[in-house]
Formats: sequence, C-alpha cells, structure tokens
Amino acid sequence: MKYTSKTDQELIEENSALKQRIRELEHSEGERRRAEEALRESEEKFRTFTENMNDILWTTDIEMKTTYVSPSIEKVLGFTVEERMKQPLTEQMPSETLRMAAETLLEELQHDEERDPDRHISLELDFLHKDGAVRCLETSLSFIRDGNGKPSGIQGLSRDITDRKRAEKALIESEEKFRKAFYTSPDSVNINRLEDGMYVSINPGFTSIMGYTEEDIIGKTSITNNIWENIADRQRLVDGLTKDRKVTNLEATFRMKSGDIRRGLMSASVIDLNGVPHILSITRDITDRKRAEEELQNTLKSLREAVGTTIQVMVTAVETRDPYTAGHQLRATDLARAIATEMGLPHEQIEGIRMAGSIHDIGKLYIPSEILSKPAKLTEIEFSLVKEHSQKGYEILKNV
Repeated sequence: MKYTSKTDQELIEENSALKQRIRELEHSEGERRRAEEALRESEEKFRTFTENMNDILWTTDIEMKTTYVSPSIEKVLGFTVEERMKQPLTEQMPSETLRMAAETLLEELQHDEERDPDRHISLELDFLHKDGAVRCLETSLSFIRDGNGKPSGIQGLSRDITDRKRAEKALIESEEKFRKAFYTSPDSVNINRLEDGMYVSINPGFTSIMGYTEEDIIGKTSITNNIWENIADRQRLVDGLTKDRKVTNLEATFRMKSGDIRRGLMSASVIDLNGVPHILSITRDITDRKRAEEELQNTLKSLREAVGTTIQVMVTAVETRDPYTAGHQLRATDLARAIATEMGLPHEQIEGIRMAGSIHDIGKLYIPSEILSKPAKLTEIEFSLVKEHSQKGYEILKNV
C-alpha cells in the first residue's frame, strides 16, 4: 500500500471543515436548547393561565371521557381536578342536559364533513356543583382532530353565567309584572317625556278614562292636546319631579277627549328611557268621589244648620218659661267657650261645649211655669223641683 502524505493545504482545508462542522453542531445544540427553553416558557405560561383563569378549560376523548380539566374547576364547581377526572359524565350534568348535549354533538358528527372543521358550538349547559346545586355554564365546544382531520375528541371552554341568568330571569319576571300591571290597571297609566310631556305609551285605562286611543295621543304632548284644564297643575307636577323625582297624590283637573272636565289623583316618578328622563304616572279618576264628598259636606252643613235651629228653638222655649234668667244660657255658653279656647282644646270639642252650654238648662221645661215665674220666695218643695232640672235635662239629651 502506497502512503501519500497530505499537503499542508489539504490539512488546512480539512481542519477548517472540521471547525465548521463543530460550529454547526454547537449552533444546532444552541437552537435545541433555545427551543426547549421556549417550550418550557410556553408551558409555564399555559399552566399559569389555566391555574388562574375563571373559566373551565376541559377536553374529552370521542367517548366523552374527561382527559383534561383546568384547576379552575374547583373555583367554579367545587371539585378538584383529580375528583373531576374520575367522574363519569352522568355525575357531571343533569340527565336532561346530558341528553341535549349528546344529541347536539351527534348531529354535528353526522354532518361533520359538510361543515367548517374549525366550527365552534355554543351551548348553555347545566353542571352539578359539588354541593348539589345546579350552575349554568356558557360553553363553547369544538372537535379535536387527528392527523387525518377526523374528530378524535372534544374540547370545551365553560364560563359560569348562573348569576347573570338569575338576573335576566328576575328582570324578565319584573318586566312581565310591570307589563301586566300596566295593561290591566283600571287607572290611567302613561309614560311621557319630561321635557315637553310628549306621550310615549298609554294603557287601556288611559283610553277608558280620558277617551284617547294610542293613535290619538302617542307622539303628541299633553299641552298640545290641551289635557291640563289648569296648566299650573302640570307645573306643580314638574316642579315636584325635578326636586324629588317623584310626586304623590297630586290632585289636578283634566280635560277629556269629549271636552268634559274630570278630577284625578296622580302619583308619578321619573324614569330613564335610553338616557332621556320620562314621567311614569298613574292617575285615578276621583271625580265621582269628590262629588260625593261635596254632597256629604252639603248634607252635614244642612244638618248643622238644622241642629242649630232646633237648639235655638229649645233655648227660646226655656227662656220664655223662665224670663228671670233670660240670657243666662248664652252668657254661660260664652264663658265656657272662652275657657275651652284658652285651654287649647280642638275645634270640634269647643263646638260641642258651645252647643251643650246653650241648652244646659233645657231641663227647666219639666218645671211648672208657675214656679219658674213665681214673684215670691219659693217653698222648699218648689225649690227642690227647680233643682231637679239638671237631671231632667240629662234625661232629655242622653239619647241624642
């Protein structure tokens, strides 16, 4: 075998190639280390994210067996990750929810080839909390796919919306109650813009009382329709609402569509509709009640006048039988009334004292006029009869 020594140039070139290869290997190792470090950082960020997120991230295989669940499961549903991983699906959801979810996913699988492979399905699913309560979770589902693009599992992101759903339900119930009260109330209920009184909504009670239909009134103002019989009443309403945002039991007179004037008792408050102040008012027609009250007051006035006349007749009758003490009852009445006024007694009580004082000697009607008008000194028997007049007065008036 013939040995040929390498030239210096060849040795230099081999040495250079060797160094280049070493540099390439070192660079490759650095790239690998950087890739591993980036992977570790990515995994650390993902772990930090999943451990601190409020939503639940979870995955299952195509058989719906849980393969991963984020630690947030414990904050939302009370289960640890280990407990959840062991739970069959039948213990995670109410049966009705499980059936609905299964039917939805089955339908998606049957039409998978026809649909976008990145398609997400949004469902509101009920999950069982560890304490037995039911929590509503808004869930976004999508398929995990294998190398051939076929579904191999399911991934989901669930957010607890239980409190929001309860608030929505309460709001719906409140709106339904308001709607029923608005449309079934026999009183007039209407919503007007605060600025100019333009009608936004009226109930059937408004039409029944005022005579205006929605076509007549919506979009128009109370001023344009000349509904306020006295415009100062509306100003009192606006002033009260501006000051306190509500007005209670405001009496006002209104002009009906027919032109009739009726009296109403109004309560109102300020509400905001799309940021614009409006008036929600409820008005009860009190016209008939006010007429009845006026008639009652007139009747009472007539009764007072009749009673006063009757008492005056009785006073005159007593003074006619006892001319020696004429004017005594009136003077006694004035003194009693002055004392009662000084004492600060109520007006009704003072009036009762005045009335009683004016007839306090009515029992003298039972005493023979010969004794009352006798010019000489009375005998003991006659005087004893006179002293009986207070008892006789009681017997006359005790049933009045």
